[in-house]
Order: sequence, then structure tokens, then C-alpha cells
Amino acid sequence: MSVISPELNAAVNSLPEFYQPIFNHPEWNDKPLRNCEDRLPYIKNIYDALSEKLQRPLRVLDLGCAQGFFSLNIAKRGGVCS
Repeated sequence: MSVISPELNAAVNSLPEFYQPIFNHPEWNDKPLRNCEDRLPYIKNIYDALSEKLQRPLRVLDLGCAQGFFSLNIAKRGGVCS
């Protein structure tokens, strides 16, 4: 479990909607309205297939995607997120 600063804890608690899991913080992931873990393997597989076909990391645009759960997971795989 990671150490949570008071500032980060306050920011998470002030979210208007806790829609997605918080990336890299499993201690908060039992509370989201929608657990995104079920879709993450599909997104990773699509990213990996496209990245392999193009022989390079992909650029991923995250537009209003809640707390960035998917784009942060893709960045962890080498994607460049904007």
C-alpha cells in the first residue's frame, strides 16, 4: 500500500463523482461507481496490437475520462498520453 498525503486524500474525497478506480491506489478501489478492471485487459490488448503493428509506442488522448485510469495504465505500458 502506498503512503497517501493529506492533500491527495482531500483531493480524492472532494471528487464530485468517484467513477473509476484511482490508478496505483488499490486502497480506494473498492468504492468506485464503476469498476473498470473488467475492461482494462481489452484496452491493453488493443494498445499492444496497434503498437506492435506500428512498431512504436502510441500517443493516447485522454478527453474527460474521469480520473485517467485507462490512460495512466497505457502510459505505464509505454504510451504517451496527452
